[in-house]
Order: sequence, then structure tokens, then C-alpha cells
Amino acid sequence: MTLFDIAYDDFKREDTTNTIVITLYTDDKHPITPNASHTWKAKVSKGDKYVGEYPVTISGNTIKLSSSNLTRLPNGDYGLELWETYDGSTTIYPSAGVMEFRVHRNANDTMGTVDPTTDINGIIDDLHKAGQNIKVVATNTLSPGSKASVTQSITNGENQLTFNIPQGNKGEKGEVGPAPTLKIGTVTKLNSDQAPTASLSGGNGSYTLDLGIPQGIQGKTNPTATQALDIANSVNSKLDGITSNGGGRNLLQGTRDFSGISIRGDKVAVTNGGEKFQAATGTQDPNAVPIDYDIVAFDNLPLEKDTDYTASFWAKASEDINIASFLFNSGSDGHYSDGVVVNHATTDYKRFVVHFHNGNNTATPSFIPLRITKLGVTVWLYGCMLEKGTVAHDWSPAPEDIQTQLDALKEAVKKLGGDNLAPLVAPVMSNVGAETESVTHGHAQRFVLPLKGTELLPKTNILVDVLSGDTLSQSFVIETDATSIDGAFTFYMMSSDHHVVPFNVQQLTATKYLISASYTTENDDKWRILDIMRLNLTGGTYVEFSNPYAAIDLSGGVVQTNLLADWATKNALGNWTTNDTTVQSKITNAVLSFDVKSSSLEYVDFYQKDVNLTPGHTYKLSYMARGTGIVRSHLYAWTNKGTTSATDSIHFTTLTDDWQESTQTIKYDPTSDNSSNTKHFLFRWKKSDCESLTGQISDLELIDVTE
Repeated sequence: MTLFDIAYDDFKREDTTNTIVITLYTDDKHPITPNASHTWKAKVSKGDKYVGEYPVTISGNTIKLSSSNLTRLPNGDYGLELWETYDGSTTIYPSAGVMEFRVHRNANDTMGTVDPTTDINGIIDDLHKAGQNIKVVATNTLSPGSKASVTQSITNGENQLTFNIPQGNKGEKGEVGPAPTLKIGTVTKLNSDQAPTASLSGGNGSYTLDLGIPQGIQGKTNPTATQALDIANSVNSKLDGITSNGGGRNLLQGTRDFSGISIRGDKVAVTNGGEKFQAATGTQDPNAVPIDYDIVAFDNLPLEKDTDYTASFWAKASEDINIASFLFNSGSDGHYSDGVVVNHATTDYKRFVVHFHNGNNTATPSFIPLRITKLGVTVWLYGCMLEKGTVAHDWSPAPEDIQTQLDALKEAVKKLGGDNLAPLVAPVMSNVGAETESVTHGHAQRFVLPLKGTELLPKTNILVDVLSGDTLSQSFVIETDATSIDGAFTFYMMSSDHHVVPFNVQQLTATKYLISASYTTENDDKWRILDIMRLNLTGGTYVEFSNPYAAIDLSGGVVQTNLLADWATKNALGNWTTNDTTVQSKITNAVLSFDVKSSSLEYVDFYQKDVNLTPGHTYKLSYMARGTGIVRSHLYAWTNKGTTSATDSIHFTTLTDDWQESTQTIKYDPTSDNSSNTKHFLFRWKKSDCESLTGQISDLELIDVTE
């Protein structure tokens, strides 16, 4: 696979804000959506030298490499490969050649080279000066006998390390040496006036890093290096506890809202620490016989024999009362004689933790978190968790519940249909009526509640052409601490006004929801996407919009043929050889790049293609473009006289840094002396328009729109 598009591939050394954006394509030029569950890495070379391995992120159909990870590269041209690893297999993109990017010299650079590595003591010294935490971002394997080294950069408040470790020597009988390993040895706290120390020891593929870190001077807000290490050690201790006792995994499904579980009562909403639950609540019948009242039971649990388990839950009652919790059939006698725990509940919610030992019985146990034996008492229960071991962890959903949510989201988006026409990152939104704008928060857009306007839509209109009979869909993932949500999308058509459709609401997590709606068009039109006419939120302090989606199920209109479908051919490039004329043009992955300037010529045609037109028909010309200068698009020599005439079609596009769509409608009405309907389409630079022209063009299309 060799098709790709790489953008933002020029930046200055030590620039941490640029992101190289890569799109991969199939051989028939359809974008490839990278599988985020696979392992993706960027490997960089300079000439015939290997430079290193760097982390990338997946964002929709694109793969991104931040320049913040490349700050130690010297200026120059580099080659880039993407390595995808899964199930023991590795795929390398592209299959031939490399993707190229360039690092430019910055103002601070001298004419000398920049050493991309530094020794470990230098790294620790930078850490001491900056007061930042250490984070290992990559570990590269070198060939046996190579010199171990460490590269370092301070990025986003982190001291990021990349370790380059040689592979162990080949064993006498083994085919390869042992896999390299790196472990942290001792960490010694030094006085604040002492120099930092580091020692890398070991060999044959096994290495130990010992550190001596000076204690930071006490600040007002930032933790010292010693405090950061204490936090890390505390986290490691907790992780070791989970590993040793097997806990942390909730064995009970549906515990957020008792979905799929039979309860003896009703459900009420409750919030605890930002987590939203449905609590089961019910009242024991004053005339009940027998008097035992179990509000819920979790049946057929796959528990191990002779194993300790810990249960936890939140509960309260309408009066102070004893409650019993037990594993039914956990005792060796077939009952629960060794599995009962009694606690005292009050009128305030309290978290209860109980411990059980599942016996050596053959029955499949059931867990009953709360039983009362007093008539007329009301109880409330939520946040149930049962885990292996003796340590009670914070509530978390069962892995099966999370997978169910993901499957539901995938199915919901799948039902919307069509390719996503919305930007990958949510655009800045305007609150019409309140005249306020959203605040960018990562990949989301945030508003403070309450919303005082009547309509939410992108600050800059995003318009899409649609045909009569097309089915349109749009959605957002919203996050909010509000307690209830409803509202409507509007499918705003530029020539026929609003079409308001109430949206469907699907809860994904405690605070995240998928809102979506669909509409079938009645006429050919332009659709303004991602437009919310009404959003009603009860309570809460904020709402965020992310994962924008807008698509067309192409069920309307007729098939239209692009008369310039083969436009991305290199023989369409203009060929100029004048000494004082600069024409640098190329077509790669269906993108035309150009750089044009001349001191003697009045104009330069840097692209041209022949096209056959039908007299009396109407055509629509469109393309995407970005850059600097003014580009002309021509349909040339309509009168077949070989010179430009008044009947030529000329369109001017002023380029900007961002991609923009340029469109023109053309009525082909040749004069009577026309003997041929084969015309030239071309892109032209003209000196009177601008001094020079540079940029890119893609998605060139000329279609017959005659009705």
C-alpha cells in the first residue's frame, strides 16, 4: 500500500505546536480508518541513518505525530514510516519509499549541528532545574554491541525520556539474544544543594537505572520531585495490591442502573462523586409473610471455590435498622451459614463493605447485598460491587457493561449511515440569542450553564450540497453534569429554512450522551450541518460537545460523472523552462502542489486538461484549495480560435492557509463558428493578480448539472 497524504510536514526545530497529519488510502483512493486497538508507531530516518521511534495518536481517519516529540532532531530532511502491530504481525506504511518531512533551522541555531542525545546526568539535571516529573515515552531496541543512550525533552510539563538499549548477545543455542529489559533500581533522595546522580548498570540485554534526585525546595503549589516520587510509589503499591489479590474487577453486571436485573421496587436517580446511578428502592409490605425482604439478588455468579471475596454497596433506610448481606449457598452445608454479615443502616447513605469466603460447594452462589426483616420499612440501594480478594476498591462497572456501551455507540452511529462530513474536532460553537461562544477544551467545545440562547451552531457555517430524497443525519457526543436532557436538531436548508427534528438521546456513561437525528430532503439544496435548535438541560454547570457527525445517505438525485475524474495525472502539469520562471509542481496522492513565479512572463499555465462539453448544457466546477496568492481556473478557447475570447470561463480564487472549496456554475453556449467541443481546462497564475503563487489543490470536479 503506497497511497498517503501528509500535511503540515514543514516546521522549525524545537517548535512544539505543529502536528504532522497523515491520511492513508487504499489502492482505489478510499481513506483507511486506522484501528486504534492496534499498536501504531512512527519510525524516522535521515538519509541512510535510523533516528528513532516516536508515539503517534489516532484521530478518526488520520494519524498524528506531534512536533513536541521531535524537538531534538537537527534541521534537515527526514523519512517517516508508520508501523502497525497486531496479533504478532507488523504492517509498514508506505510499502515503498518513505513519507517525507522537513525540520527547518530556527533563529537560535548556529551553522553547527545539534547533538540529538544527551547523557543521563544531563537529563536529571534538566529535571532538577525544571521541577518536572519523569515520563518514559519510548524504549528503542538497538542491535547487539551498540551503545546505550537516552534522549530527553521537556514537553507539556513532563520530562520525557526515550531509552535506546542494545539487544543482548546471542546465546550459544538460541537464535537471538534475550529481549532487553530496563528496571528502576534505587531512588535516593539527596539534599537540595547536591548534584543529581544517575547510574546505568547491567549488560546482555538487562539494565538497571539508579537515580539520585535532589529534594526540591518547598513551593506554594507545585510538588517537589520527592513528592512526585512518593505519589508514584503509592500508585505502584496500590497496583501491586490489585495484582496480588485479583481485585478491582466488578463481577456484578448492570450495577449502574440495575439494567437487566429484577428488583422488588422502583428506581430513583442518585449522584455520588460525579458518578450517576439508579438506586433501587422499595418498602416491605406491612402484612408480608414471610417477613424476609430482599430488594435485589445477583444470581448464578461464577465464583471460585475456597476463595475470598469482598462486596461493597451504598444503602440507607427509612429508619435505623439492621441489614443482612450474604452469599446464598456459599456454605458447605448448602446454605449461607458461613456467608452472613450484619450491618446497621441509618437514614443517611453509607457505604458498606463486607467480606465472604466461598466454600467448597458445587452450587453456583447468589449474592444478596441487602435483606431486612422488619415490616413497613423502606430501603435504598446502589453502587453494588463484588470483587475477588480482601480489598474493597472504588466502584467501577463490569467490563461487560463497558463493552455493551461501546457496542451500543457503534451500532447507533452505524445506523446513521454515510461518511462523516463533519470536522474531526468539534468546531467553535455560537450560542445564538445569548451571543456567546464556546471555549475549546481538548477536542471538545464547552459552554457554561445555563444556556440562554435558542440555537447552537458552528461559528463558521459548514455547508454541504444535498439532493432531493437524500437522508441526512447529524449527531454530537455531549458531556454534562445536568440531570436530564432533551432537545432538537434543525436541518437548515439555505433556500427552504429550518426543519426541526427532536433528537434521540442515548446515555453512554454517567455524564456522556449521544444525541442524533435524521431528515429526508425534499429539494436540491445546501445544508448547514451541526445545527442544534433547542437543548434543554435540567440543573448542571456545564455542557461539552465532541465527536461531531454529519452524513448523507446518498439515496437522492442521479449519478453524475466527473468529466475531470482522471485529473490527477502527471502529464497534465505545465512544462516551462524559462530561466527566470519558477514552476515547481507535482501531483502526489491526488493533491496538486505548486510554486509559480516569473519576472518575464505575464502568465503561467501550470496545469491543463482537455475536456469534452455538450452545447447548451450547464456545468458545475469545484475544487478544494489552500495557499498564498490568487489562482485562476479557465475553460479556454470556447470559440476554437486558439486565443482567449470573451466567451471564456474564468474564475478567481484567493487562497488562504486553510482548505476552502471553490465552485462555479458554467453555461456552455458556443458561438456559431465553433467546430469542436473539446476545450482546455487549466489553472493559471497571472502576474497582474499576484507576485507569486504557492499552495495545493485537490478534489477537482467538473460535472453536468443540466436539469
